Amino acid sequence: MYTITNGEVKPPNLKYTTTNLDKELALTTKSIMRETKNFVSLEKLKPTFLSFKDASAFDDGKMSFNVFGFVITIKPIFSNHTSKRMEVIIMNKEFDQLSMTLWGDLAEIEGSYMEVLKDAKPVVALLSVIGEFQLSTKQSTLVLMNPEIPQCREMKDCCGSFISFISKF
Repeated sequence: MYTITNGEVKPPNLKYTTTNLDKELALTTKSIMRETKNFVSLEKLKPTFLSFKDASAFDDGKMSFNVFGFVITIKPIFSNHTSKRMEVIIMNKEFDQLSMTLWGDLAEIEGSYMEVLKDAKPVVALLSVIGEFQLSTKQSTLVLMNPEIPQCREMKDCCGSFISFISKF
């Protein structure tokens, strides 16, 4: 984790991929970047999550958003000479399903971790995904398995054993 001081907040340069269409942090010759041992919990950041219904309607493919759900299906990684991808299906408390594609290192690293945990039906939080017919990760996406945030804890507590039970059939 790093702290950055003396950066400039300005409108983004839309020639480049950005996670926020309103503003970006630019580093200057006055900027200072230091590694820190301090940990910022996600609970303090208070991410806002969209419902699956809202995420499905949010299909412009440009604005990023956050969702979470149980991992119920993981398809094998697909790779060719230009890319790697993995399809994962998640489910919410209402048993709605949403398909997402992990790309590149996220497919390889987080996808492998999901494979290891798949029998436990982990809750995954996806921060900064985009959607156009289905969810898709990008370079800035965070994939968090069983994160310690209230919404995910609540989902695990109320639905975890039921999800594990029905997935056996």
